[in-house]
Amino acid sequence: MKEKNESMTKAKSAFAHFKKLQENVLKSEKNQRESTIDWEEIILEGLKTHEYLPDVLAKAAKTAPEQIKKILKNFPESMVNLSNKDIEHFKLSKQGVVLLLLRCHLVSSSEELFRYSPVENQKDFLEGSAEASIEAADFAFALGEKEFEADYLLKAGNILYDLKRFGQAENRYNEALTYTEHVHKKILMCIVLM
Repeated sequence: MKEKNESMTKAKSAFAHFKKLQENVLKSEKNQRESTIDWEEIILEGLKTHEYLPDVLAKAAKTAPEQIKKILKNFPESMVNLSNKDIEHFKLSKQGVVLLLLRCHLVSSSEELFRYSPVENQKDFLEGSAEASIEAADFAFALGEKEFEADYLLKAGNILYDLKRFGQAENRYNEALTYTEHVHKKILMCIVLM
Protein backbone atom coordinates (compact mmCIF):
# COMPACT_ATOMS: atom_id res chain seq x y z
CA MET A 1 0.00 0.00 0.00
CA LYS A 2 2.83 2.34 0.92
CA GLU A 3 4.57 1.58 -2.37
CA LYS A 4 1.37 2.29 -4.24
CA ASN A 5 1.05 5.71 -2.53
CA GLU A 6 4.69 6.54 -3.29
CA SER A 7 4.25 5.52 -6.88
CA MET A 8 1.08 7.66 -7.15
CA THR A 9 2.90 10.63 -5.61
CA LYS A 10 5.79 10.21 -8.06
CA ALA A 11 3.35 9.94 -10.95
CA LYS A 12 1.52 13.09 -9.84
CA SER A 13 4.82 14.91 -9.42
CA ALA A 14 6.01 13.79 -12.86
CA PHE A 15 2.69 14.82 -14.40
CA ALA A 16 2.83 18.26 -12.72
CA HIS A 17 6.41 18.70 -13.95
CA PHE A 18 5.34 17.68 -17.46
CA LYS A 19 2.43 20.19 -17.37
CA LYS A 20 4.81 23.00 -16.35
CA LEU A 21 7.18 22.12 -19.17
CA GLN A 22 4.30 22.03 -21.61
CA GLU A 23 3.04 25.45 -20.42
CA ASN A 24 6.54 26.92 -20.75
CA VAL A 25 6.90 25.57 -24.28
CA LEU A 26 3.50 27.01 -25.24
CA LYS A 27 4.39 30.40 -23.74
CA SER A 28 7.72 30.36 -25.54
CA GLU A 29 6.06 29.50 -28.86
CA LYS A 30 3.48 32.26 -28.37
CA ASN A 31 6.17 34.82 -27.55
CA GLN A 32 8.20 33.70 -30.55
CA ARG A 33 5.16 34.02 -32.85
CA GLU A 34 4.38 37.47 -31.48
CA SER A 35 7.96 38.63 -31.91
CA THR A 36 8.01 37.54 -35.56
CA ILE A 37 4.74 39.29 -36.42
CA ASP A 38 5.26 42.73 -37.89
CA TRP A 39 4.03 45.64 -35.83
CA GLU A 40 1.74 46.58 -38.72
CA GLU A 41 0.01 43.20 -38.55
CA ILE A 42 -0.38 43.51 -34.78
CA ILE A 43 -2.14 46.86 -35.22
CA LEU A 44 -4.37 45.67 -38.06
CA GLU A 45 -5.37 42.54 -36.16
CA GLY A 46 -6.03 44.58 -33.01
CA LEU A 47 -8.25 47.02 -34.89
CA LYS A 48 -10.16 44.21 -36.60
CA THR A 49 -10.83 42.41 -33.33
CA HIS A 50 -11.57 45.63 -31.42
CA GLU A 51 -8.86 45.00 -28.85
CA TYR A 52 -8.13 47.66 -26.25
CA LEU A 53 -6.06 50.18 -28.24
CA PRO A 54 -3.38 50.93 -25.60
CA ASP A 55 -2.66 47.18 -25.36
CA VAL A 56 -2.40 46.90 -29.14
CA LEU A 57 -0.02 49.85 -29.30
CA ALA A 58 2.15 48.39 -26.52
CA LYS A 59 2.36 45.01 -28.30
CA ALA A 60 3.15 46.64 -31.63
CA ALA A 61 5.83 48.87 -30.09
CA LYS A 62 7.74 45.77 -28.94
CA THR A 63 8.39 44.70 -32.54
CA ALA A 64 8.54 48.12 -34.22
CA PRO A 65 11.70 49.90 -35.37
CA GLU A 66 12.87 52.71 -33.08
CA GLN A 67 11.31 55.59 -35.07
CA ILE A 68 7.91 53.88 -35.22
CA LYS A 69 8.20 52.82 -31.58
CA LYS A 70 8.38 56.51 -30.57
CA ILE A 71 5.26 57.29 -32.60
CA LEU A 72 3.34 54.36 -31.09
CA LYS A 73 4.37 55.17 -27.53
CA ASN A 74 3.24 58.79 -27.93
CA PHE A 75 0.09 58.02 -29.87
CA PRO A 76 -2.20 59.89 -30.55
CA GLU A 77 -0.22 63.06 -29.74
CA SER A 78 2.47 62.04 -32.23
CA MET A 79 -0.08 61.98 -35.07
CA VAL A 80 -2.30 64.96 -34.21
CA ASN A 81 -0.67 67.88 -35.99
CA LEU A 82 0.34 66.29 -39.26
CA SER A 83 0.70 68.63 -42.20
CA ASN A 84 -0.58 67.70 -45.65
CA LYS A 85 3.05 67.14 -46.63
CA ASP A 86 3.50 64.69 -43.72
CA ILE A 87 0.34 62.83 -44.69
CA GLU A 88 1.44 62.55 -48.32
CA HIS A 89 4.81 61.25 -47.15
CA PHE A 90 3.14 58.65 -44.91
CA LYS A 91 1.02 57.44 -47.84
CA LEU A 92 4.18 56.30 -49.66
CA SER A 93 4.82 53.26 -47.44
CA LYS A 94 2.84 50.47 -45.83
CA GLN A 95 4.08 51.60 -42.42
CA GLY A 96 2.82 55.12 -43.05
CA VAL A 97 -0.54 53.92 -44.32
CA VAL A 98 -1.00 51.76 -41.20
CA LEU A 99 -0.23 54.78 -39.00
CA LEU A 100 -2.70 56.92 -40.95
CA LEU A 101 -5.33 54.17 -40.67
CA LEU A 102 -4.73 54.05 -36.93
CA ARG A 103 -5.17 57.82 -36.73
CA CYS A 104 -8.41 57.72 -38.76
CA HIS A 105 -9.67 54.80 -36.68
CA LEU A 106 -9.29 56.87 -33.53
CA VAL A 107 -11.08 59.87 -35.03
CA SER A 108 -13.86 57.74 -36.53
CA SER A 109 -14.40 56.18 -33.12
CA SER A 110 -15.08 59.61 -31.64
CA GLU A 111 -18.60 59.43 -33.12
CA GLU A 112 -19.49 57.44 -30.04
CA LEU A 113 -18.58 60.49 -27.93
CA PHE A 114 -20.96 62.85 -29.70
CA ARG A 115 -23.81 61.85 -27.39
CA TYR A 116 -21.85 63.20 -24.42
CA SER A 117 -20.83 66.48 -26.02
CA PRO A 118 -22.81 69.72 -25.99
CA VAL A 119 -25.62 69.74 -28.56
CA GLU A 120 -23.95 72.46 -30.64
CA ASN A 121 -20.84 70.24 -31.12
CA GLN A 122 -22.61 66.97 -31.89
CA LYS A 123 -22.92 67.58 -35.62
CA ASP A 124 -19.18 68.40 -35.83
CA PHE A 125 -18.31 65.13 -34.06
CA LEU A 126 -20.44 63.15 -36.47
CA GLU A 127 -19.11 64.91 -39.57
CA GLY A 128 -15.51 64.40 -38.44
CA SER A 129 -16.20 60.75 -37.71
CA ALA A 130 -17.84 60.18 -41.09
CA GLU A 131 -14.92 61.82 -42.90
CA ALA A 132 -12.39 59.80 -40.87
CA SER A 133 -14.31 56.56 -41.53
CA ILE A 134 -14.25 57.22 -45.27
CA GLU A 135 -10.53 58.00 -45.10
CA ALA A 136 -9.93 54.85 -43.04
CA ALA A 137 -11.77 52.85 -45.72
CA ASP A 138 -9.41 54.30 -48.33
CA PHE A 139 -6.38 53.30 -46.26
CA ALA A 140 -7.79 49.82 -45.68
CA PHE A 141 -8.26 49.53 -49.45
CA ALA A 142 -4.62 50.56 -49.98
CA LEU A 143 -3.58 47.78 -47.59
CA GLY A 144 -5.76 45.21 -49.39
CA GLU A 145 -8.02 44.77 -46.35
CA LYS A 146 -11.40 44.52 -48.10
CA GLU A 147 -13.50 43.40 -45.13
CA PHE A 148 -11.95 46.10 -42.99
CA GLU A 149 -12.67 48.62 -45.74
CA ALA A 150 -16.28 47.46 -45.85
CA ASP A 151 -16.59 47.87 -42.07
CA TYR A 152 -15.42 51.49 -42.29
CA LEU A 153 -17.77 52.17 -45.22
CA LEU A 154 -20.62 50.71 -43.20
CA LYS A 155 -19.67 52.88 -40.23
CA ALA A 156 -19.55 55.96 -42.49
CA GLY A 157 -22.98 55.03 -43.86
CA ASN A 158 -24.41 54.76 -40.36
CA ILE A 159 -23.00 58.15 -39.37
CA LEU A 160 -24.23 59.78 -42.59
CA TYR A 161 -27.65 58.29 -41.89
CA ASP A 162 -27.58 59.86 -38.41
CA LEU A 163 -26.74 63.17 -40.10
CA LYS A 164 -29.83 62.68 -42.30
CA ARG A 165 -27.70 62.49 -45.45
CA PHE A 166 -29.61 59.52 -46.75
CA GLY A 167 -28.28 59.54 -50.32
CA GLN A 168 -24.66 59.59 -49.14
CA ALA A 169 -25.41 56.90 -46.57
CA GLU A 170 -26.94 54.71 -49.27
CA ASN A 171 -23.85 55.19 -51.46
CA ARG A 172 -21.55 54.06 -48.64
CA TYR A 173 -23.76 51.05 -47.89
CA ASN A 174 -23.67 50.08 -51.58
CA GLU A 175 -19.88 50.42 -51.67
CA ALA A 176 -19.60 48.24 -48.58
CA LEU A 177 -21.83 45.61 -50.16
CA THR A 178 -19.59 45.34 -53.21
CA TYR A 179 -16.61 44.37 -51.08
CA THR A 180 -17.81 41.61 -48.86
CA GLU A 181 -20.66 39.32 -48.05
CA HIS A 182 -20.26 39.59 -44.26
CA VAL A 183 -21.51 43.15 -44.36
CA HIS A 184 -24.88 42.08 -45.80
CA LYS A 185 -26.14 40.99 -42.40
CA LYS A 186 -24.90 44.18 -40.73
CA ILE A 187 -26.59 46.38 -43.32
CA LEU A 188 -29.81 44.39 -43.13
CA MET A 189 -29.79 44.92 -39.37
CA CYS A 190 -29.34 48.68 -39.90
CA ILE A 191 -32.22 48.75 -42.40
CA VAL A 192 -34.45 46.77 -40.04
CA LEU A 193 -33.65 49.19 -37.21
CA MET A 194 -34.44 52.21 -39.40
